[in-house]
Amino acid sequence: MLIQLLFLSLFIIPTIVYSQCYKTVSHTWICDNKLKSNNLTYENILNTQQLENIYLTNYELSVFKIDNYPLTLHLLNASNNEFQTIILTSKNRYRSNLRRLILESNKIQQFSIDTIVLPQSLEIISLANNRLQVFDARIFLRLKNLIKLDLRNNLLKHILPQLVLKININLKNNPLDCQCTPEFYRIICENSTTLQPSIVRDIFANKQRFTIQYYI
Repeated sequence: MLIQLLFLSLFIIPTIVYSQCYKTVSHTWICDNKLKSNNLTYENILNTQQLENIYLTNYELSVFKIDNYPLTLHLLNASNNEFQTIILTSKNRYRSNLRRLILESNKIQQFSIDTIVLPQSLEIISLANNRLQVFDARIFLRLKNLIKLDLRNNLLKHILPQLVLKININLKNNPLDCQCTPEFYRIICENSTTLQPSIVRDIFANKQRFTIQYYI
C-alpha cells in the first residue's frame, strides 16, 4: 500500500496538476481555471463516477449550470468565481446525495425558483458574500434535511419569516428592512442571526393566539 501511494505522489498527481482539474485525495477534485488547461475540465469531472467532492475556483463564467453529476457527490464548492446566475436542474432532485452546496464569493444577484431546483438531500447551503437582492425562499422551505443557510454579506432587504423556523440562518450584513412590519416579523428579522427554532415557534404561536382573540 505504501509503495502504491508513493508511486501515485511521484508520477500520477504531478502530471494531473498541470491540467485545469486535478485530484488531491481519493474521490476529491479541484478545478482551478487559472491553471493550464488540458483535457480535464469541471464538466468532465462532474461526469466522473465515484466523485465525492469537487472545488471550483477562478472561473469567469457569468452563468454556472449544474445538470448532470454522479449520485456519489457530497460536496460541491464553487466559491471565488464570477458567477452571476446559477442554473440547477431537477435531474437528480430526489436521487442526489449532495449534502453541501457552497457558492460563496461570487456575483450572484438572484436565487429564483425559475432557474433553481435544489436536491432534497442538501443539509448546508452557503451563498455568503454575493450580491443577492432577489431571494426566493420557496426554494428552501421543502428541503427537509436543510439545517444551515448562510446568507451573510448580501443585499437582501426582506426575508420570509417562516424560513427561520427549522433552519440555522445567518443574515449578518444585509440591509434588512425590519421596520413598518408586524411585530412578530420585526422580532424575527432583528434577531435572525441568533434566533433559536423554539423562540420562533413561540412568536408564531403568540401571533396566532392574538389573531384569534382579535377576531373573537
